[in-house]
Amino acid sequence: MHEHHATQSTSLFAWLFHVFTPRRVCMEEQADVIAMHLLSDAVIALAYFSIPLALVYFVRRRPDVGFPAVFRLFAAFILLCGTTHVLGVIAIWAPPYRLDGYVKAATALVSIATAVQLWRVAPTVLSLASPAQLRAINDTLRNEVSARVAAQEAQAALATSLETRVRERTRELEAASSAREDALRELTERNRDLDQFAYVASHDLRAPLRGISNLSQWIEDDVGDTLPPKSREHLRLLAARVERMDALIDGILHYSRAGRVRGAQEAVDPADVAREVAQMLATDRVRIGAVPKVLADRVELQQVLLNLVGNALKHAPTGPVEISGERTAGGLVEIVVRDHGPGIEARFHERIFGLFQTLAPRDEVEGSGIGLAVVKKLVEGNGGAIRLESSLGAGAAFCFTWPAAPEGVT
Repeated sequence: MHEHHATQSTSLFAWLFHVFTPRRVCMEEQADVIAMHLLSDAVIALAYFSIPLALVYFVRRRPDVGFPAVFRLFAAFILLCGTTHVLGVIAIWAPPYRLDGYVKAATALVSIATAVQLWRVAPTVLSLASPAQLRAINDTLRNEVSARVAAQEAQAALATSLETRVRERTRELEAASSAREDALRELTERNRDLDQFAYVASHDLRAPLRGISNLSQWIEDDVGDTLPPKSREHLRLLAARVERMDALIDGILHYSRAGRVRGAQEAVDPADVAREVAQMLATDRVRIGAVPKVLADRVELQQVLLNLVGNALKHAPTGPVEISGERTAGGLVEIVVRDHGPGIEARFHERIFGLFQTLAPRDEVEGSGIGLAVVKKLVEGNGGAIRLESSLGAGAAFCFTWPAAPEGVT
C-alpha cells in the first residue's frame, strides 16, 4: 500500500515537473539573450520577494492602518508573481511549463481577489484625510490645545487671585469682627459705668436736696407769720429750685436709660396710649384721632407721648392738644402731636432736642430741658425720626415716625 502511494506521488511529481523544450533552444543558444533574461527574471524575483517582507514589516509596525485583507492578498499576489519569474529562470534550461501554468493560474485568481478587494475599499481609502489635511487638522488641534492650556493657566491665575482676595477679605472681616466685639464690650462697660454713675449721682445729689428742702420748711415753720414777704418769696423760690433740681436728676436718669432697657415689641394702638397719658396728666384738653397701630414697646411709646403732650399742655395753657396719625412709605406710621400755643421760631427747631435746652426762662415755665432729648433718643432708637413744624404765633406740631405693625397683627 505504501509502495502504491509512493508510486502515485512519484507519478504526480513527474507529471507536474515534466520538462519541456528549454527556452535557451528558442533563444538559439545566444549567450547575450540568455544572460539578459536570466538576470532580469532573477532581479525581478528578488524584488518581488522583498515586497511581501516589507508589507509584513509595515503591518506589524502599524497595526492601526487597517485593511489587513488587502495587505494579505497583495502580498500573496506579489509572492506568486515573483515565483513565476523564478520559474522563468528555470525554464531557460529545464522548463516545468505545467507547474508554471498552475502558478500563473493561482496568480490570476489571487490578482482577481486583490482587484475586487481594492475596489471595495477604494471609497473608504479615498475618504481618508490627505497628508495636507492631516497637517491642517494637526495645526488646528495644536492651536486648540494651546488655547486650552492658555485658558487653564488664566483660570488657575484667576483662582489664585480669588483665593488671595478671599483670604484678604476674610482677614479684614475677622479684624472688623474683632474690632466690633471690642467696641461692644467697651460700650457695654461704658453703659454699665453710666448706669452706676447715674444711680450714685442721683442718690448723692438727692440727699443734700432733701436736706435743703427740709431746712427751708423748718425755717418757715419756726418763723411763722413773722417772716417778711420778701423772705417768704425767697423760701418759695428755694423750694422751687429744689424741685427743679430733683426733676433734672430724674431726667438724667431717664435719658441714660432711654432705649437701652426695652420690653417686648407688640402691636400697640397709639390712640389707647394717648388716652392713658391724658388720664395720667389729669386733663380733658387732649383730642385723639384715629392712628394706625405700631410695633412698639408700650412703655417707650407712652414715655414719648407723655413728654410731648406734657410739653404742649405746659406751653399752651389754653386750647386743645390734638393727636393724629397716618401710615407713610417705608412701613412707618407718622404720629403728630399739635398744640395751639405761641409757636417756636425756625432757628430753634433743632436746638430744642438737645440736652438741658429750654426756650422760656425756668422761672416762667418749669422744665428740666431733657424731655425732648429723651423723646428723640427713643424715636430714633426704634428706627424713626422726629421733626418740628412751627412758627411764631402758629402753634407747634411735633411729627415723629414709628414702625407700623404688620397687617393682620392685633
